[in-house]
Amino acid sequence: MGVRGHVPVYKSFNTFKKGTRIIKNNTSSLFSFLLEKKETAELINTFGPVIKRGKGPYLYDYDENRFVDFYLSEGSLLFGHSPPCLTKIIKSWLGRGFSSGYMVASQNMLSKKALRLLINDDHKAGKWLFFGSSLEALLKAVSMIRFFGYNRPGVYMSDSVPPSEFPAKHAINMIDAGAVEAADFSDLDFIVLRLNKEISNVQVKMLINKLKVNKPVVISDETSFDSFIHVDNSKELKDQLDVRVFGSWVSAGLSFGCVYVNEGFLQKELKSKSFNDFFEIFLQGLPPLYKVKAAVECLKNVEKSGSYDKLLEKTKFFYNLLSHDFFALSGGFIYIKDGDFVLKDFSKKRSILLENGLYFPFSPESPIFLSYSHPDELLTKCALRINLVFSRFYR
Repeated sequence: MGVRGHVPVYKSFNTFKKGTRIIKNNTSSLFSFLLEKKETAELINTFGPVIKRGKGPYLYDYDENRFVDFYLSEGSLLFGHSPPCLTKIIKSWLGRGFSSGYMVASQNMLSKKALRLLINDDHKAGKWLFFGSSLEALLKAVSMIRFFGYNRPGVYMSDSVPPSEFPAKHAINMIDAGAVEAADFSDLDFIVLRLNKEISNVQVKMLINKLKVNKPVVISDETSFDSFIHVDNSKELKDQLDVRVFGSWVSAGLSFGCVYVNEGFLQKELKSKSFNDFFEIFLQGLPPLYKVKAAVECLKNVEKSGSYDKLLEKTKFFYNLLSHDFFALSGGFIYIKDGDFVLKDFSKKRSILLENGLYFPFSPESPIFLSYSHPDELLTKCALRINLVFSRFYR
């Protein structure tokens, strides 16, 4: 698990330097401007090594240093890097066409599996729409609401900043109970809700009571895996959702997005609208066949692996091995405990973790993600090293 030293030399340094030089020469790139403000060595320490390949729970840089990945592309790589079950499917179907915007029969199979695994309610009925990326799925969901005639402003409720492309009136911090209590939904047509962290039952009930009074259309942004789990843990809240949007984690990291629309809501709104006009809006965003096949295969393997509960069990097992002085379990995910000592100079702390072969998320506020490919034996070894590193930080 160890590395030969996270030092900006040899192939990784030269590759990074070459890449930044190419970007810097592109004067129209904002990133080129940012790169001019830092030395290459400082950048590589901030953002981590230049990754050459990934396999299972591991990442490898250009010097063949190996890192255990706890970032996993923001948790979307449920089966780790390059899982054989998915790469085989992608290679097989990629040769049959990769153009988007066409109806394919596999969408019916994907709809059935998604209903069983993602909605997880035999009594629920709804329709699915599939897209080539999670952002496209979220924007299409809002376009659908606009198509139905909801033209007043919307609001984005989360503890994170909404996507820059998102046409929301403003944002409300969902984690702040005071902000939820003070929120006025009377002049809103829709709400996009994103739960990045577990919220209390009091906040859930407060939000549900407000929704019952004004009843705006509620879109749940579950494009990240942790958002999906937090919503899935609250049945009361799920019953208030009209539209749910899922992201790339549905296809184990391949760029993908899907929208689930509650059947009752859809039928009510389509009564006064042309179905052909509705269909034409969304036909343009249909994903290519290989992405649909990859999503089907991913959901199949989730079932074989014991559903998402098995992954949460693995996370709990790992948490019990970690020092509870530095880590907390919330909503099924491991977080670094809050505190100024954690937030201060986190990039330096992350660099020390990298030196120990541990690839952590870029922000201390992000959860530590695991995949089905992380064996318990590996997690046990990693926990010992993580506890040692953190105890050295704060002793």
